[in-house]
Amino acid sequence: HLPWLGTGIGTFYTEYPRFQPPRDGSAGQHAHNDLLEFLVELGPIGLLFSVAFIVSLARVGFRLIRAQHKLYARLNSSGLLGGCAAVLSHTLLTFNLYVLAILIVLGLYCGQLSRQAMLLGQLPSIRWRPSVRFSTGGFRLLLISLAAFPALWLISLYLSERALIEAANMKDVTQAIATLDRAASYAPFRDAPYVVRAQRIFLLLHSNPTLDKKTRDGLVQYGLVGLAEALDRFPIRPEAFLERARLMQFAPDRYSSNQIAAAFAHALYLKPRYLRARLAFYAFLHNRGEQRQANRVLERGWGMEYYNDSRIILLYLGKLRKVRMGRGDGTGAAQAGATANQIAVTAAKGHLLIDTFWVGPI
Repeated sequence: HLPWLGTGIGTFYTEYPRFQPPRDGSAGQHAHNDLLEFLVELGPIGLLFSVAFIVSLARVGFRLIRAQHKLYARLNSSGLLGGCAAVLSHTLLTFNLYVLAILIVLGLYCGQLSRQAMLLGQLPSIRWRPSVRFSTGGFRLLLISLAAFPALWLISLYLSERALIEAANMKDVTQAIATLDRAASYAPFRDAPYVVRAQRIFLLLHSNPTLDKKTRDGLVQYGLVGLAEALDRFPIRPEAFLERARLMQFAPDRYSSNQIAAAFAHALYLKPRYLRARLAFYAFLHNRGEQRQANRVLERGWGMEYYNDSRIILLYLGKLRKVRMGRGDGTGAAQAGATANQIAVTAAKGHLLIDTFWVGPI
């Protein structure tokens, strides 16, 4: 990462899990303070530009109000500036600037203030005459192209997402993989189709242990090539590293145990609360006979609050209880069992599968 430029716009939710406090069971999508989130994603330089925009907006707004003489004009400008102030002050407690509808309204308010300030000479006006540089037909083509680009992007995103949903509902794994290929072709900029395709390939390999070596190796490579594409687009998605590790296990002659373990470890490094990766890593180490290290991986999931599916949490706690009993830790096993019982009762009462659950000593 570049400390002065941040982690990249829209990456907070992928970076936060590594630093999430144990008692924070939130989904961690946003910082609930847009300036702090800008600091993380855009760095000090991006934060400086953001603050400069707010200061400039306030300066232009107050100058405009002072320059206007009619009461209606002053009230109109005061309302626009007040609306901007409300959004920007409230954004210190939430994520207004990441909500498209609020951004559109804020942009309209800022545009109206800028227009009025230019009419009164408070801002320099920019005079750009397209007729000097473009013919009428050329200018129309430019406008159509500018309007078509976001429309085409949204259409490709919609088609890709629809294909992903279709694949998720397909029982035939081979047909689902073909549909996921289509999803990737609709929106080549997305990483999700490649990750989901790797998940389906893993299920196909897992459910067909008698596949010949050539077919198995071909499927593994097909999945890994897709995951490489996914990581080129989004290199910090933990699911991609989990699927990489799970696929590499089907080609032990090509990939060493250290490579597989490194992929599992990186998935947990990016997202310590990723219980599916933790359980898969434990199983891998357990099967290799590295029980002490496997137990350590399992124990590191204890003592945290999770926003997760209660079923995967109960599966984790069941495994943890069994491991603790196996090494003679009766107290620890009882704690894991009591926690599991409490989560099961809470989930049953509220008919909840996904919620915030504390996984630690009660």
